[in-house]
Amino acid sequence: LIYPNPSSGSVEFNFSNGNTSTSFDSSLQINLFDSLGHKIHVIKTINASGIFISKENLAPGIYFYELFKGKDKITSGKIVVQ
Repeated sequence: LIYPNPSSGSVEFNFSNGNTSTSFDSSLQINLFDSLGHKIHVIKTINASGIFISKENLAPGIYFYELFKGKDKITSGKIVVQ
């Protein structure tokens, strides 16, 4: 779950879905891309509940993310920062 989306502040990636093998798995990785497809962040260390990305690290715009567990892509999507 990603919220708020769109965001005018920080963005939270929340992985608390009741599945402890996913929620606490240190092999999770988020790749964050700008609207041109350039990889701008790779986040490999994720705590039990998720991660925060502050607005100071993201200019207003559209971003795309991919969430991996090991080498398997779990999900992908879009984030809008205002």
